[in-house]
Amino acid sequence: MSEELLFLIITHLVSDWLFQPAKWAVKKIKIFKYRFLHSLQYILLFIPVLYFLDISLFWLIWIFATHLFIDSYKFVNFWNNKIRSRGLETPRWIIIVQDQILHLVVLIPVVLIPVVLKIPLGII
Repeated sequence: MSEELLFLIITHLVSDWLFQPAKWAVKKIKIFKYRFLHSLQYILLFIPVLYFLDISLFWLIWIFATHLFIDSYKFVNFWNNKIRSRGLETPRWIIIVQDQILHLVVLIPVVLIPVVLKIPLGII
């Protein structure tokens, strides 16, 4: 399980940080088209990894959909404005860390749920 998760984390970091154009990184927050394009680009790198790990199409859709939502920053902004700082300005680096934590948390069920249910990764 840990090797599979490590592959997914590395894929996330490469796809989200190395292959995302700077223009998309800025515009994806407010313009859906850029968020959608980035999410498509992001998921393309996951296709060979999920195939190699024999992880099903369901999880590819899961990763795409959650990435699309997380990159809207709606949850991060809600957390910072209503729960964490209650209206105080949150430093940009904290927002980036929160965003990355959410992306990594989303990858955990991809390998954990099949292990808990004792089924092969490719079934779900």
